[in-house]
Amino acid sequence: MSTEREDIARLTAQVEALLERVMQLEGQVYRLMESPTVEAEVFILRDDRAEIRARLDLREYAPRLTFYDRLGHERFHIGLHADGTPDLPGM
Repeated sequence: MSTEREDIARLTAQVEALLERVMQLEGQVYRLMESPTVEAEVFILRDDRAEIRARLDLREYAPRLTFYDRLGHERFHIGLHADGTPDLPGM
């Protein structure tokens, strides 16, 4: 059975751990707010029904922008192949 002193010590350690985590998160948020650059591996554009309408991503380390119709079918893409040549429909 734990004593009151042990309970207080355990709670103090938990509060200190939470405080440290909050401080880390505040630092991350501050850095995000300072930077005018947004970085991600994938950017997705959704319509008002939350359907994907466009997607910017990397395929084999090459950029590709894909457009989708209202039903979610791929309609058009533009990008580069891994070797750097253009990836255009009909080319």
